[in-house]
Amino acid sequence: MVISGLSQLLERQAAATPQYKDESNAGALLAIHGTFGGVAILTVLLRIFVRAFLLKSLGTDDYVMIAAAVCEIGVIVCFVGESNAGQLGRHPALVSLPDSTLFSHWRFFHSIIIMVGISLVKISIAFFLRRFVLSKNHQRFLLGCIVFLVAFTISCAGTLIFNCGTRVDANWNFGLRATGQAKCFSNNTFTNIGIFNSSVNIATDVLFALLPIPVVWKLQANLRTKLTLCFVLGLGLFACASSIIKTVKQAHALEDPDWTFHDSFFMWNNIEFNIGILAASLPSLRPLFAKLLGVTQRFTSNNSRNRANYGYNADGLAYSRSRTDKRSSHKPASQYYQFDSRQSTELGELQRGASQKLPKVTSTVSAGDDNSDKIMLEQDFHAVSGESPWAKPVPGAITKTTTVQVSRY
Repeated sequence: MVISGLSQLLERQAAATPQYKDESNAGALLAIHGTFGGVAILTVLLRIFVRAFLLKSLGTDDYVMIAAAVCEIGVIVCFVGESNAGQLGRHPALVSLPDSTLFSHWRFFHSIIIMVGISLVKISIAFFLRRFVLSKNHQRFLLGCIVFLVAFTISCAGTLIFNCGTRVDANWNFGLRATGQAKCFSNNTFTNIGIFNSSVNIATDVLFALLPIPVVWKLQANLRTKLTLCFVLGLGLFACASSIIKTVKQAHALEDPDWTFHDSFFMWNNIEFNIGILAASLPSLRPLFAKLLGVTQRFTSNNSRNRANYGYNADGLAYSRSRTDKRSSHKPASQYYQFDSRQSTELGELQRGASQKLPKVTSTVSAGDDNSDKIMLEQDFHAVSGESPWAKPVPGAITKTTTVQVSRY
């Protein structure tokens, strides 16, 4: 059987025209992967810049996304190695056996790296959402998703690594299979396992694309902010579409004698990976976009001196701040955070920030002469009980006092 297959290969090589022999799609494939990968990695770098230098608050989700970006770099390196091996973007019938072995060696590590990277993106999203939800049930659900993704990733990696039992090198050294030194899954079995894993991936893609929407919708933000965040996070649906296309290509990948010329399965697999990185990282860039927009406005507006001093909390949600309120300039010890109709913050962040100092905090909300609310936080964080509300009237204004009791979780 091996001799028959070798003779067919030699016949196809002999019958190939010079144009067919020189035909290569490697340049186009590398351009596609380089573009998507470059944009995704740049987005992660900007995310880290915002979180580390502007907000000074790196979270677990950021570290996990850094690991995913490292995986994407590894994927690009593998694509380059596969191209140098001489089979990526070329007709398999014209590739020599040593080059095909080297290509398969690169692709073995490629498959593991990209599989781990896609799971890391979803785990990062889960950690990101855990910073916003306060319900213990939601926290447990997201933690369960993280545990499932870790277990699923380990099982998929085990399938890829031990496809041929303990002879791991048989994954790229096909001579071991031909001589009977290694027994591997048949093409049909391997394809069915891959389709099952891809189906689970599609389900988790849909889950993490839609799960942020109800979380964002409950934030204390205006409609435009909610719609913007939902749209950006909803980009994960494009990753779902890529995953579906990838699964369709996967079903027939091993049956296609010319599969490495277009390399459709791995191309869509990497597109899914990169879109997931973009969808998970773009929401973190809002402070950077606002900062750049503010610089532009200062050059184009004559009223920059009257412009509010805007800031962002650790989650990247916006507020405008001033050291003293115009009606209480004689109280320099108080700090005011003003939220207009375009900006908001999340109560959960107030709870977590205050709980780091005292388990309770009193906030006074004063009705201003515009459409904004001003939340005054005393720097000494007055601690009060729920039965004894505390109010500090602002001279010359109608005040409404709200007592916020923050508990540790």
